[in-house]
Amino acid sequence: RIPFGVILAAWAALALALAVLRVPFDDEQFSIELAFQATRSQLWAALQNDVHPPWLALLDRALAQLGPAALWLQAARVLFGAAALALASHALAQPLGLPRGLFVLAAAHPIVLFYTGAARWYPLFWLAHALRLAAIWHPRPAGRVSATLFIAGSVLGSSASYLDPLFVAHDSLWLALRSARVRGPARAGWLRVLSCVAAAV
Repeated sequence: RIPFGVILAAWAALALALAVLRVPFDDEQFSIELAFQATRSQLWAALQNDVHPPWLALLDRALAQLGPAALWLQAARVLFGAAALALASHALAQPLGLPRGLFVLAAAHPIVLFYTGAARWYPLFWLAHALRLAAIWHPRPAGRVSATLFIAGSVLGSSASYLDPLFVAHDSLWLALRSARVRGPARAGWLRVLSCVAAAV
């Protein structure tokens, strides 16, 4: 049996290799130019018109100090994506009764691999959602560990996209529902209705 860490490392290596070998798409090229070529005034002027918060662009600017290649930006995204996959597979493997390696196999889809290494905000967004997923499916969803995971995912997601607070509100309902179910089915009725409405929206 191949250890999960080896499978995940192979997936990350494949995602990074794809990122390095392909030509960056337009939005990705925008991030790379901001990190490596833009002056400080050009950087802030561009960020004022960007639909995403500036924090990831500032992180890219710091990573650019490590070397002249976009590899550092892409490697950071792959690490975010691998962390998201590790968290999500750990949270869902037992409830679904599936081995964690199957989640990595599913994430080996070319589109997922493509966006994992993209020098944009997608993998950071995935990590934020994976943190909240781990909070929702934690054995003690009302405990401190779950709360810490959920708060971390909420802060991280909001730093990647201004729209993430909408997902935070949705996930909060699911966390409340899971907490109520653990405490007792009788408390979960109204939360189940709200969660169904949120899922439909």
